Amino acid sequence: MRLFVAVPLSPDMQRSIMRTMQDLQRQGVQGRYVQQKNLHMTLVFLGDLHGCDEAAEILHSVPVPAMKLRLSSPGQFRRVLWLGVSSDYHLHRYVKDLRDAFQTNGLVIDHKEFVPHITMLRGASGMPSNIPVFPAEMQVGRVSLVSSQQRHGRVVYTERAFVCPPDR
Repeated sequence: MRLFVAVPLSPDMQRSIMRTMQDLQRQGVQGRYVQQKNLHMTLVFLGDLHGCDEAAEILHSVPVPAMKLRLSSPGQFRRVLWLGVSSDYHLHRYVKDLRDAFQTNGLVIDHKEFVPHITMLRGASGMPSNIPVFPAEMQVGRVSLVSSQQRHGRVVYTERAFVCPPDR
């Protein structure tokens, strides 16, 4: 199963992103839009693993700091459109600590530079003239270990484990 560590988004954050995606659709931008229930911010991509117990143990071993996220400017990786996420030092430190913990325990991770973002659309055809960003922010309430599987031509995400900041 494919595993990754992600921050689930608050309903307010999801609604703001959906407004941006609806605006993109009105501009005629086509592609595979992410379903609202699947919106998240990936922290660490672990890839294909045979089980999730070890990854869950590692996730639980790294304390989650209090973190606030805010939507920021849009961007793209090839034909993937996304909204950036701004945060403070704690987010980048937490991602580094997570990556170090997974590597120390022998799990191979994606070594790409961490760019905090939320994917809205894959396989975009036609670039929009304007990508509006509707303000939204949230306090991180949990960090999840998530599996990704294809079922009937759709991606299905399943939360396998989670951790919360101390105040949650």
